[in-house]
Amino acid sequence: MANRTDPSAPTAHGIDPQRLLDAHTRDRIYASAYWREECFGLSVAGVAARAAGLTSMGGSVDGGGGIPAPTPFLCLTLKLLQLGADVDTLRLFLDQRHFKYATALGAFYARLAAPPTLVYGLLEPLLADYRRLRIRGRGGGAAAPVTLVPMDVWVDGLLRDEDALGVKLPRLPRRGVLVETGQLGGRVTALDDAELVAWLQRPLGVEGGAGGEGAGGEMGLGLGGGERSRRQPQRQRPWRGGTT
Repeated sequence: MANRTDPSAPTAHGIDPQRLLDAHTRDRIYASAYWREECFGLSVAGVAARAAGLTSMGGSVDGGGGIPAPTPFLCLTLKLLQLGADVDTLRLFLDQRHFKYATALGAFYARLAAPPTLVYGLLEPLLADYRRLRIRGRGGGAAAPVTLVPMDVWVDGLLRDEDALGVKLPRLPRRGVLVETGQLGGRVTALDDAELVAWLQRPLGVEGGAGGEGAGGEMGLGLGGGERSRRQPQRQRPWRGGTT
């Protein structure tokens, strides 16, 4: 069936990955026009192409009459959970620097589905990313409030808070606890990444379009044969979904 989790997708935190979103949220997504028209039959590359074209993000907004409706960002999150994207795919979302909403989507998916040590390894490099995200509130239509949030603030919230965009996040142990137990090494900062430093010092105005410069799609994210970014700040054991 169209809404079933891919049979090859491993569990996440011991459950079906789609169940990381509550049943009411899933049902609203399944019933939405965006899910039926834009997400049906999508591969991970297709999700990347849709994310590259986003101009904002959010959880649920007022769809009319006070009824909450899922944003495209939330629909694409569920699609990634349905597909069970692995760590190599996640790096293609997170390491590219042209499409900021694809980066934000990869970070949200990682926080939901990845084991704690990998969450820190994947998300902490983004604390040096200051691209601004447009996050939609619950208002309806053109009146929906929009908040500008830098990427580093979005990621910091994912690492610290218990929920994001109206979605309850899996429990994440404090970084210090994982370091003390030998599960996690020292934090890698932007100053340890020469490639990232060079990018941060680029001339202003490089980023353009809805989510960044370049044509939105698989090639721009490296999912259709493009060169994969070499930035891998912290090596972790391979993760193919599920928990460690």
